[in-house]
Amino acid sequence: MLFRSHLFYCRLEPALTSIYYAEALAVFSAIVWALEASPDARRLLVFTDSALTVYAFDTGRAEPLVRELVRTAYALCDARGVDLRVRHVPGKSNVTADWLSRALPESLRAPHLATFTPPTHLLNIHPPARSAEGAPR
Repeated sequence: MLFRSHLFYCRLEPALTSIYYAEALAVFSAIVWALEASPDARRLLVFTDSALTVYAFDTGRAEPLVRELVRTAYALCDARGVDLRVRHVPGKSNVTADWLSRALPESLRAPHLATFTPPTHLLNIHPPARSAEGAPR
């Protein structure tokens, strides 16, 4: 069994209006990255502290934008013969994610962290974003 742990962060500007969508997009992004980084992998396990995201990946039941992320993720995995599992890590146990969510951008420049841009080009959707004033567009 090969286990690799990778740490990524992303600060979108403008910020997304839905934390639920942002959490699901983070899991989707991890899946796409793992499929590209390890094309021979047959199993993929993704951990998240978002119980709603785990529920969406387990059942396929979610709001339309999140459901599209889930559907696309499973289609990508199915096309490569990858068995996907998304599991919950309680927030208090997920200290890295907690630190990333609270850290100032300049403190995120640690050598073991990498930035990423969500692969929304793979989706036929446009995520909700906030305007500069904070109101949804």
